[in-house]
Amino acid sequence: MLDKYAFMRDFLRISSKGTESEDGNSNIIIPLVPNKVQKLLIDNKTSRNVILKARQHGCSTGIIADYFIDTITIPGLTSVVVSHTDFATKRLFNKARMFYDLCPEKNFFPVASRDAENLLYFDKLKSSYYVATAKAKVILKGDTVHRLHLSELAFYDMSNPGRAQDILEEAHEVVPIKHGVLIVESTPNYKNDTFYNLYFGAKYHHNNYKAFFFPWWFADDYNIKNKDVPEGFEKDKDENIELTDEEKDLIFQHNLNNDQIRWRRFKIREQGNKFWRQHPENDASCWVNPESMIFDKDAIDRLMRQRIKPLDFRPVEQMFIWETPDKSEVYVVGADVAEGLMHGNYSTASIVKVSNGTEVAHIRGKFPVEVFAAILARVGKEYNNALIGVEINQHGMTVLNILNRIGYPNMYWASDDKGRPQKLGWSTNVVTRPQMIDEFDRALRVGSFRTSCEDLISEIQDFALVNGKAQAPDGSTDDSLFAAMIAWMIRNDAVPVNTIANYATRYG
Repeated sequence: MLDKYAFMRDFLRISSKGTESEDGNSNIIIPLVPNKVQKLLIDNKTSRNVILKARQHGCSTGIIADYFIDTITIPGLTSVVVSHTDFATKRLFNKARMFYDLCPEKNFFPVASRDAENLLYFDKLKSSYYVATAKAKVILKGDTVHRLHLSELAFYDMSNPGRAQDILEEAHEVVPIKHGVLIVESTPNYKNDTFYNLYFGAKYHHNNYKAFFFPWWFADDYNIKNKDVPEGFEKDKDENIELTDEEKDLIFQHNLNNDQIRWRRFKIREQGNKFWRQHPENDASCWVNPESMIFDKDAIDRLMRQRIKPLDFRPVEQMFIWETPDKSEVYVVGADVAEGLMHGNYSTASIVKVSNGTEVAHIRGKFPVEVFAAILARVGKEYNNALIGVEINQHGMTVLNILNRIGYPNMYWASDDKGRPQKLGWSTNVVTRPQMIDEFDRALRVGSFRTSCEDLISEIQDFALVNGKAQAPDGSTDDSLFAAMIAWMIRNDAVPVNTIANYATRYG
């Protein structure tokens, strides 16, 4: 019987995250030595398998290697991998391509006599290895597939609602029960979606699948050594660390150590509330619950599907740009101002084209307030002297005063009941806050507001009913969301401005 682990180590090569050799050099291409997750899956898989996992476990790499070995050693075998995006499809195929190209033993593998896009075909064996994208119209129709891997199934519906269930039903028809292997894996997404129901159906033996759950601590490299604690976080060092009750429970229940706790703290600071979805610690609390979401799930899915790549990213302004200014258009800028501390909140700005409600650019960074004011002035001028609405708070007033002092010509004023300008800036209060949320929700539902900003879409998805209040859950952020809602609320006050007054002398 073939020893797959020895085969992987001796003949398969992967691109690593970066390991250090004995001579101190960085090794990028290394032998594939199966890790804990890969071994657990290969040793225990059945004909039908579903895996709920944390990110970056190497799960997909292990499945691809397992299937690749079968493809080059079993005559007539057809292996197919389906991914959720074009980029992921290419990346997964490149793993198999690397196995083939970098084999250290020349001519050891059978010759790939047909090498089309995302396909390795071995004519003498009559076997093939193919990677497809979920959005393709035809993937599995008719043909027998002996090895099938559905990667990130929970996200198939993002490009086409209902696609996950359609592909899963096709999979059940084309993968043989006796000699076939079907593996479905994903990080979690929504409660009660196709993947959620498949996983829990397997866990409670309501379907034919075997359930696997791989929490983040199954990864060997998810740790930070005491000597590598980032500057400014000395409280995480062994001599200073004070464990929370939650951390103590994790250590006790799962035999974790301080190195892993340090990594966990680092990632929570980095990812906020998203940590528990991307790196689940149990299979119950890692899902987005549509019932508690403030904004419409279908509208969020539509935003995800309609995203386009940015034209540019300007690091000075921390600004993604999807559309450059059109001189015939009117724009607004909604701004949410933070203090600018490295460990504080973000200052954000949403630049929206009034004519069609499209966010054309987005700023998100940790700037000193005077720097953020200068950025708003420059970007506002660039987008045809856009109407700028800055939320009134302690730091927002500083930004407003700077903009006013330099003579920026188009700033939002709150009006009284008779339409007379009353107060400079946008005030989010007990009256306007629910109005903003309702108006923005309506805009999302009917498609009046559009964005390709991943940070904003993520905050829209996270915004939920928490303790009776619509807000970002603990550990999450809403800075980009409120900037966008301000932009949406002030759009009706925007008019073309052709004069830039003394602003031109400073920023012209």
